[in-house]
Amino acid sequence: MSNDTTNVQQGIVSKGVGDDTYVLSGSLIRDNANITISDTQGSNRLLLVDGLEIVSSRASANTLELTLINGAVVTVLGAEALAYHVGGNPLTGIDGVQYNYRSFGAEALGLVIPDSGVTAGGHVVVGSSRGASQADEVSVLQQASGHSHTVSGLGTLATAGDAPALVSGRSWYTETVTYSFNQVQPEEYTSDIIPGLDTFSAFPASAEGAVRQVFDNIQTFADIRFQPVEEGGDIRFNTVEQQGNTDAFAFLPGFHPISGDVFLNALYTTLEEYAAGGSPFFSALHEIGHAVGLSHPFEGADALAADQDNTSVSVMSYTVRNVLSLDFIFDGSTLTTIPQLQFFSSEFSLFDVAAIQALYGVNTQHNLGDTVYQASFGETVREVIWDSGGTDLIDASTATGHSTIDLRPFTLSSVDVHDGLMQAAEKIESMAVTHPVVIELVTEKYQLVEAANWLYTGENNLAIAQGVWIENVTTAGGDDVIQDNAVDNIINTGAGNDIIYLGEGGFDTVDAGAGFDTVKMAVESVSVELEQQGDGSYLLAGESFAVSLAGVETLEFSDGSLGLV
Repeated sequence: MSNDTTNVQQGIVSKGVGDDTYVLSGSLIRDNANITISDTQGSNRLLLVDGLEIVSSRASANTLELTLINGAVVTVLGAEALAYHVGGNPLTGIDGVQYNYRSFGAEALGLVIPDSGVTAGGHVVVGSSRGASQADEVSVLQQASGHSHTVSGLGTLATAGDAPALVSGRSWYTETVTYSFNQVQPEEYTSDIIPGLDTFSAFPASAEGAVRQVFDNIQTFADIRFQPVEEGGDIRFNTVEQQGNTDAFAFLPGFHPISGDVFLNALYTTLEEYAAGGSPFFSALHEIGHAVGLSHPFEGADALAADQDNTSVSVMSYTVRNVLSLDFIFDGSTLTTIPQLQFFSSEFSLFDVAAIQALYGVNTQHNLGDTVYQASFGETVREVIWDSGGTDLIDASTATGHSTIDLRPFTLSSVDVHDGLMQAAEKIESMAVTHPVVIELVTEKYQLVEAANWLYTGENNLAIAQGVWIENVTTAGGDDVIQDNAVDNIINTGAGNDIIYLGEGGFDTVDAGAGFDTVKMAVESVSVELEQQGDGSYLLAGESFAVSLAGVETLEFSDGSLGLV
């Protein structure tokens, strides 16, 4: 293996193995030559000698094309892997100014290297003192482009330490777990282990769909498969009359004949009762959690703190939150309140997903493309986004309430929130009542149920799983709050007085729309550079992040604030 230095003149140039240098000198490159440089082996560099005149350039994510003053065209394949030394001269031993591909595009060529498509740069002349003649004109853009960060796949994945309260230490050790629905009582079932066994009944067909839906949910995010069999599955489903306050129970995975078996309540027998969002479906979901190895989050040395132990983060909790809606009948003299339990979780929650992934690994193939996640009041109920790749969008553009959306992995968001007062006003309007006493009673009912944390409002209704990157978000006309993440984000907040928190990293784009909007950054104002662009927008570059800003009225820093024209 040798490390070669090549004066490029014409044709296809590739030295292969070794740390090689390709020299571009205006005095050596032949007129109108077509040159291709391709070398992905070793740590290679492109050295642009003083005086090299580039009349135009084009760049894609990994290919660079330079058109020189003498008509020669230089194409660099695998451009992202090269280092770029600008303004040096190998004869004098001067290396010039060193850049990576993205900073070379910004500083030397005056263009932003795109993640997709092609961008173009103009006329530059290489010089040893500062790289290229136009570099000073794009100083803020140079810094901003250097912070650009995209990720094509997953980030740091969940471990048992992310949800220790839920990891029981028991799991299945096969790639495929079978399940079946018992129609007759197995001989190995005994009443000393199984309460209510004398009331055993055939598992109802009406509940089978709920079970399959839960297993389908697990398969979207975990590296495990569930296969139905006629009888004798690893997990067997049964119904018995439950004892005391118990609504269902199940056994953890293991090697005992009843390990993993689930016992639901014989009281529920219809499709309507097992509809997603209802209590029987939720009980099935909870018990399947035990059957795959989850424990209760309120037990053991790693139990969740009381303020975390609720169904917003885990369906294994006994502290139920935000599951109720209200309906009313007013006959002209009597107001009857009808509570509807219809917003129970129908999928595993944020901590559950982390725990199951820690036990079984992750599904790396789910939603690999560019995915749009629609989110709105009443439709999004404790949904956890598991997304393996692509450029993705949370779309809350139809919201009529406000949203608080955190794009960072392993976080909760509240999309299109309708608090008790808002729901009361909507209900009063739909009932077409005008009597002040009725209006007061309806409003009071909503406030009481909300204060008890029973009312579904949209609070904590969306989560992003550990390891998932969601790049973009669009909201509507509410007063929204957005937190960026460490990759490039496009944040569009529409109307409303919005607050956007930045600083996690990447080169973001923010269009805050109408209203009085604020960008908040936990850095001192002297640590950023701000430049107004020709279209009235602003470009801001910090030490570890950057953003293009439109529709923003105020910037807040740790040491003060700045109003934008």
